[in-house]
Amino acid sequence: MGFLNATLLFGLLAAAIPVALHLLGRREPQRLEFPALRFLTQRIETNRRRMRVRHWSLLLLRVLALAGLALALAQPHVPSARGGTWLSVGMIAVLGMVTAAMAAWAFSQQKSLRFVLPLAIAALLLLLGATVWGTVVAATEKGPVVDTQRPSAIAIVVDNSVRMTYQTDGVTRLETARQWANWIVDHYTETSTLAILDRSVKPTIAAIDLAAARRAIRRLEPLQVPQPLEQQIEAAAALVASSPFEQRAVYVITDRTAASWNPAATLALPDGIDLHVIDVGADDVQNRMLGEVRIASESIARGIPVPVQTQVASLGDFPASEVTVELRLFDRDPTLPVIRDGKTIFPAAQVIDRQRTTVSDPSRSDVALALPPLEPGVHHAEIALGTADALPIDNIRYLTIVVNQPPQVLLVGNNANERRVIEQALALPGVSGSGSVDYKVDGIAMADLLQAKLTDYRVIGLLDPPPLSTAQQDLLGSWVQQGGKLFVSLGPAWESQEAPSADGDRLIGRVVRQWRVPDPGHWIDTQGSGHPALRPFATAAGNVPWQLYPIHRYWQIDRQQADVVIARFTDSGHPALIDRAVGAGRLLLFTTPLPGIDGAGRRWNELFSTSEEYWPAFLLVRGAFDYLADRDPGTLNVRVGQPVGLKTVDGAPQRYQLFAADAPPVVVESSGNQVAPGPAAVAGNYWLRSGGATLGYSVNLPAAETDLKRIDVDQLTAILGADRYQLVTDRGQIDWSATTGSNTQPFYAQMMLLVCGVFVLEQILSNRFYASK
Repeated sequence: MGFLNATLLFGLLAAAIPVALHLLGRREPQRLEFPALRFLTQRIETNRRRMRVRHWSLLLLRVLALAGLALALAQPHVPSARGGTWLSVGMIAVLGMVTAAMAAWAFSQQKSLRFVLPLAIAALLLLLGATVWGTVVAATEKGPVVDTQRPSAIAIVVDNSVRMTYQTDGVTRLETARQWANWIVDHYTETSTLAILDRSVKPTIAAIDLAAARRAIRRLEPLQVPQPLEQQIEAAAALVASSPFEQRAVYVITDRTAASWNPAATLALPDGIDLHVIDVGADDVQNRMLGEVRIASESIARGIPVPVQTQVASLGDFPASEVTVELRLFDRDPTLPVIRDGKTIFPAAQVIDRQRTTVSDPSRSDVALALPPLEPGVHHAEIALGTADALPIDNIRYLTIVVNQPPQVLLVGNNANERRVIEQALALPGVSGSGSVDYKVDGIAMADLLQAKLTDYRVIGLLDPPPLSTAQQDLLGSWVQQGGKLFVSLGPAWESQEAPSADGDRLIGRVVRQWRVPDPGHWIDTQGSGHPALRPFATAAGNVPWQLYPIHRYWQIDRQQADVVIARFTDSGHPALIDRAVGAGRLLLFTTPLPGIDGAGRRWNELFSTSEEYWPAFLLVRGAFDYLADRDPGTLNVRVGQPVGLKTVDGAPQRYQLFAADAPPVVVESSGNQVAPGPAAVAGNYWLRSGGATLGYSVNLPAAETDLKRIDVDQLTAILGADRYQLVTDRGQIDWSATTGSNTQPFYAQMMLLVCGVFVLEQILSNRFYASK
């Protein structure tokens, strides 16, 4: 049981006023002897006893009247579910008081003890039973009594992840959540404080009034980068816990999908807060979805087709049937996107490949598509399912690639076989033959270096060079200073240097010594580098088996101050791959020979060992040359919430307009040779335009964000705590009173009727008392 105005219980002290007045008004009677009246003594004593009893009954009624008035004004109330129980307790208590009154009346009338004593015992038992029963009922009430007729502190947390866009009979779960939230708001008074929280990063504040709360509910939209749901629940609990109101409650409206909850989390919510988890999801769902998009490279050479792979998965009781998957390519129009009449006009998309596949729950089906040979520039595409379902957002994936002119590369080395291996490493995966389609490669011997026109090449690679002559150093040094990119792998040929100078080579610097490593040798360590030259290993981070390709010999280089170590050798920690800026150009220096497959080079390392698959060495070469040739266009394909960084060339514009399908265009400025629009919050294709220059990127949802599998009740209880929340699936489980909009039963009216009855009895008894007097 609770009281709406508990402070008015101090009014019970007013019940002492009649007693105080009685005591103050008492006077000792004066004794006067009237001999003529001495025979009336017995009659006087009898009348005195009757008046005394009637006087104390009148005093008791006045005390009860004032105490009952104080209790009535305090407005006692109990949960509606316990209303009948408390009414029974009250009826027994009233019956006990009536029986006690009857016993008092019988005693005043000098009735027989056979009549008075049973009434007194019955009254005592009834009042004792009502007291015990009421105590037990009050002790077993769970938590505070919810009363929406008094000011309350309420927070409603709405799970607005993209999974809430799942449709049932054309109505999304988010729309159902809005209806629940409005229904809850309707059950509270205007003086209550309500906060509407979603899973965004907006600060947690209470709404000014109920109208503001309803506006916040209408503005709820699905989020593709939601904050942790547990974090929002804790913020809501902290907000209502700071309220001065006694009644505090948090309502969490969610579809209870497992992706919304962290099974390792354990919430510690403040005491005195009622937590209701409202489940708007369902176990029986159907959904078909596209998996992650896989391409060989984001930077593609001109004139070759681009393989694109994805998967189609199915969840739910779908019959096995064919599913159509389309690959659409957006037109490359240098005038689009553009704003016309207040609307953004985007390039049109054309279907350039279509495949059919059969999939049924819970299988997955691989789908292979292909982009045709494309002209140089940035190209946007999308992959889409041919039929819609209840969750459309995972029926489409986005893709961006950049097509480049093949950069010119000159490989300089005295071993033609080794030059051919490096040339093959520069080819696209799966492309064989002596000619590379991703790079235009020429090869010459070291003796022909002075006759080569270096300005025709973007990258030059020196494979196991001997010590460079002064003329060669001057030629290469000047070319690198002016912006050339040089790759050098030192090997056994460097041993022919008889008397190295103190300063060493002009480009390479001072070579300290050669190290011979006993078996089983060292291996390359790239952990924690994150260098762009290692980008091909990004998807295999931590899983590259370098220990299968031991290093037996290498050169120790005297590092310069500005050198960046990309990779080291294990155990010794000496640099294996060094990045060095030289003027406007750059040098990558590998301290053991690549590929090292012929002659003395075979004793130095096993990176290109024929006994194992040597894909790490191929990726290492490819990453190094892509980095030097500026083949890395930046992050063209990212997930929602990840940062975006796009590379630009020298002389590129400094300001771009960023166009996205979900928002008006914004201005983005470049810094150096990079444009960083910031993390993207919505999946889709993004265009950046500045005059005729066009950049772009694509953003996709992680597959886990649309996983509709549900968290079970035991896991939810482990997160929220046992007996700390109520799981609600139907509105009937929240007990609102039909007439007052409250889930409590007030007793104000009954108490006032009882007070009126006591006053009536007091008036009747006082009239009889004073009339007889």
